[in-house]
Amino acid sequence: MRKKTACLILFALLFVSTLSVVRIPQVKAWNGTVHIYSDGSVDPPSAPIHQNVDVYTLTDNVITTDDGIIIEANSITFDGNGHTIQGGSSGNGIDLTGTIYVTIKNANLQGFSIGIFAPSSNYDTISGNTVVQNSVGIWLESSSDDNIIGNNIQQNGAYGIWLSSSSNNNIYHNNFANNAVQVYTTYDSINIWDAGYPAAGNYWSDYTGSDLYSGPFQNLTGSDGIGDTPYVLDQNNVDHYPLIAPLTHDVGITGVSESKNVVGRGYNASINVSMFNYGTSTETFNATIYANQTIIGQTYNIELTSRNSTIFSPTWNTTGFAYGNYTISAYAWPVPGETNTANNNFTGSAVTVTIPGDINGDFAVGLVDLGMLAKAYSSHGPNYHYQGETASPKWNPNADINGDGIVGLSDLGMLAKHYNQHYP
Repeated sequence: MRKKTACLILFALLFVSTLSVVRIPQVKAWNGTVHIYSDGSVDPPSAPIHQNVDVYTLTDNVITTDDGIIIEANSITFDGNGHTIQGGSSGNGIDLTGTIYVTIKNANLQGFSIGIFAPSSNYDTISGNTVVQNSVGIWLESSSDDNIIGNNIQQNGAYGIWLSSSSNNNIYHNNFANNAVQVYTTYDSINIWDAGYPAAGNYWSDYTGSDLYSGPFQNLTGSDGIGDTPYVLDQNNVDHYPLIAPLTHDVGITGVSESKNVVGRGYNASINVSMFNYGTSTETFNATIYANQTIIGQTYNIELTSRNSTIFSPTWNTTGFAYGNYTISAYAWPVPGETNTANNNFTGSAVTVTIPGDINGDFAVGLVDLGMLAKAYSSHGPNYHYQGETASPKWNPNADINGDGIVGLSDLGMLAKHYNQHYP
């Protein structure tokens, strides 16, 4: 009785909402409804569908005043190929009633009562689609084990997704933006809304949390593009790692640090650059490191998989650099399709290039520097012997003049060689 009442209320809402659906300019397209029957045949034969075994590729836009694509076959892939399926404020854009192992991808669905209708479906995958300006974007009822991943679900007049008696569905990496209600779930629907950390969950335009922290428990300093608090639909449906920005092509620099802040001219310092791929595609891009306006080394080519981070550590050889203070920064060159470039640049700290043996960075080698070296003598830096080994308690990287990972006799000899030198 409760389910029947809920459905009646929904259909009333749908009727009202379809009256206010934004009227979308008609596109040049094939007109009518396409059937893909259980035996794999396509009707009508003139429909803009190219079939290659079990892959059905749309070759033109489709306009209809009824349903758009009705799929009865199982274990097939329907590739929208970037085309639009446009309705007239009624019907279903794609009907998947009772299907299993069907993949729907790369389709644009707009102007329907329901963009993608999938009751009693199991193991279907809906990915990479744009579902916009329908009454309901995606409808699942008595469905389970489906994957709804990487879709743009936006500006739907009643609900972005409707879930009734549907559980064990994986729903993540979608952009939920400006739907009247982002998601409706019944009490008996329990679903998975994120892919863990750092893969993350969905973007929600009405999420009001902040992004000050990172890590699986969001308790580590530094942002990671994931909200610090979950997005709660109800007690059974929680996105634990909501995204702060919509998923697009987006790479960024999250940190720049230096192995030492004082380095003798002619010697090396390591620059650690932390990068993150905020999008859902593997990206290959260039990164450039600067000391003030001068490029350090070369432009580096980076490959980074979706929602993952990396740290690379180029070496800065200071030969030829004038004595002075240099601000270190890193820039990730935008990838194709990237619109958020605010996080592509990161400015680190200043590094002083000075006389070898000047440990405190005052451009003079004297008694203070000798005392600092003596205090750090025989200490070693991290990873001196083994990967992961921590630094000695008295380690001072600036006292490691020659950069071999230990403060020793050779460093003392360099300090002695330049003792009492100063600049200017």
